[in-house]
Amino acid sequence: METVRAYAACLLDLPVTRRLAGLSANLRRAARDLGWEADFVSPAALHVTLAVLDDVDLGLLDPVADALAQAARARSPFRLQLGSVR
Repeated sequence: METVRAYAACLLDLPVTRRLAGLSANLRRAARDLGWEADFVSPAALHVTLAVLDDVDLGLLDPVADALAQAARARSPFRLQLGSVR
C-alpha cells in the first residue's frame, strides 16, 4: 500500500501571499546576517494547515479530497488576522 502524508489546508489570497513573501525575505536576511541556517517555504507554497491527515492511501486521495471539499462548502468563510510577528 503506497501512502502520502496529507493535510487539509487553506490557500492564501494574493495580497496576503505578497505581504508574507516580503516578511519572509526580511526574516531570511536577518537570519543570514546572524549566521543562522534557516529554510523558508516559497511564497507559492504558503498556506494555513487546518488538519494533518497523516498517511493516506493513494487510492483514497480523491474520495478524501471530495469529502473535504463537501465539508468546506457546508461552512461559512472565515477571516484570519495576524496582528504582529516578533
